[in-house]
Amino acid sequence: MRKLGIWLALSIITAIGVITGWNWHLIQFRPQAVETSFRHRSEANDFPKGLSDAPVIAPSINSDRLIADVTALSFKRFSETDREQARSYIVRKL
Repeated sequence: MRKLGIWLALSIITAIGVITGWNWHLIQFRPQAVETSFRHRSEANDFPKGLSDAPVIAPSINSDRLIADVTALSFKRFSETDREQARSYIVRKL
């Protein structure tokens, strides 16, 4: 009976160790929150009123031009001449 108790205790300790280790492993790969503000917290009150509350207007996107650009740049760029061709296309369009 005493051996059964020892084996039971070792099994429980091992199970707790495995569960704790697995949870620690999952916590390491969980995505972390990223601070997206460029202002420091101490500078948050230094901005004049109204600047931080201004609505952000997104630029309009021309879907036909976007598809044309992606199609024009959808080739393999292994050689320097191919990369130069892609660079010149981007420079012309910008």
